[in-house]
Amino acid sequence: MNSPQTLVKMNHIKKTANKLIIISCVFFSLAVIISWFTKSEEILYFFTSGATMKFNTALIFLLLGINLFIFDKKEEIYKSLYKLFSTITILLGLFTLVEYGGFTFFEIDNLFIKDSFSKVNPGRMSPATAICSILIGISFLTCKTNNDLLIQFGKSTKVLVTIISFISIISYILIIPSENKSFIFRTMAIHTSVLFFAISLLLMFKRENSIFNSLFFDKSIGSNIFRKSLPLIILIPAVIANAILLAINQKWLSIDFGLVTFTIILTPICIIYLSKLSINLNLIDTKRQLLENNLKLKNKNLVEFNEALDYTAIFSITNIDGKIKYANDSFCEISKYSREELIGSSHTLLNSGYHDNNFFKNLWQTIISGKIWTGDIKNKSKDGSFYTVNTTIIPIKNSSGNISDFLEINNKFTISS
Repeated sequence: MNSPQTLVKMNHIKKTANKLIIISCVFFSLAVIISWFTKSEEILYFFTSGATMKFNTALIFLLLGINLFIFDKKEEIYKSLYKLFSTITILLGLFTLVEYGGFTFFEIDNLFIKDSFSKVNPGRMSPATAICSILIGISFLTCKTNNDLLIQFGKSTKVLVTIISFISIISYILIIPSENKSFIFRTMAIHTSVLFFAISLLLMFKRENSIFNSLFFDKSIGSNIFRKSLPLIILIPAVIANAILLAINQKWLSIDFGLVTFTIILTPICIIYLSKLSINLNLIDTKRQLLENNLKLKNKNLVEFNEALDYTAIFSITNIDGKIKYANDSFCEISKYSREELIGSSHTLLNSGYHDNNFFKNLWQTIISGKIWTGDIKNKSKDGSFYTVNTTIIPIKNSSGNISDFLEINNKFTISS
């Protein structure tokens, strides 16, 4: 369960990320669309040897950016646009995959503008991009449903987009040449991969009860371990693999020995990190056990104190309205009323008629002001007998500093007939 401070921080981070991703989607998509119209090859290639973002891909990101902008809008026009843009995103990816299957109903690749730069499948987005388009469109649609089955399906599509785009990003980090990549990733641009990755992550955080919100923002031990481990899990293998691939490309290592080297380096690093993590968890567990033992001891002392108090004094707890919330055994014994009869009743049940109204008015004015009242009160028990107790009434304040209850303690040994 997230604390209010955590929720505020979480919402602030998500709003900032949402704005940055919207700006990135709109900026890159418009820049690419304008570049296709103006035939500006320099902007189309994010890296000199990288793949271009196709016109249809740029159009998809423009629609996705708009969808993120209107995501929380309640007006019907925005809801209709949201569904329309999500559907178009799905259809553009679907028609592209159909074309890869050899079925061409119309020229979707160059429907809006002709690609004169690409030699293979001009204008056609990569299979990975097409798959991500379909999945991300479905993810947007399922974000607006209350159907549990569709929500679970939407979670799966978001995760798949994250995985596919992350694989593409890693291939760029490892500087793998396009010709050595899998067919589905060969023409997927780096900025396409990053945008799909960012959007899929953002959608995962849209639901407050998402497991990702708990992992990234919760203050529990498991979430802290996850946040600390994630950068190392991602960065260390990537850095080592990048260095080994560079050595292999430079003919310093063979492929076989490169794999062996990767294992030899990564294994001790993982063992060292796991050992450090285990030691920290052991320290935390030791502190927890000490606190648990200390709590058990204090609870034991408290039970003993309550038993002693119950034996030596008559006490009750009354709320701010004067209704009895608790009465101990001694209180029940001397008043001759059962606990069930006392709880919910006021102390007027015990009024002997001995004290005038000014007496009780002064008593209430004292305790309502937050001061402790002390004095003798003559009460009447259920059987009609009278008894006098030396009473101390202590106001109890809540965390806001307001009086919530009153603790009444009567000295058992000063009772007189």
